[in-house]
Amino acid sequence: MKTFRTLFLEICLQMKWLANTHHTTLMQHTMIQQKIGRLCYQAEKDLHVSDVSLLKDLLNVQEDEWSIYKQMYRDGLFMRIGENMQPV
Repeated sequence: MKTFRTLFLEICLQMKWLANTHHTTLMQHTMIQQKIGRLCYQAEKDLHVSDVSLLKDLLNVQEDEWSIYKQMYRDGLFMRIGENMQPV
């Protein structure tokens, strides 16, 4: 089983690769940011506060970046919920 750090790093590498290619679409970029946001929430749920802080330091992720990833994940959830709502 992959560790949280491994998953996070893999997704960050995907984002950097996409940013450096001409094949990047906004949707691909957004989807990867949403994956990172989901992992941020998972870390906050499963790890102690001090461990989350250590993880951010190890990954060199600033608090504002962490918050942006979480917001991207929340936005993605709300968009999916809205798409599934049927008119009454």
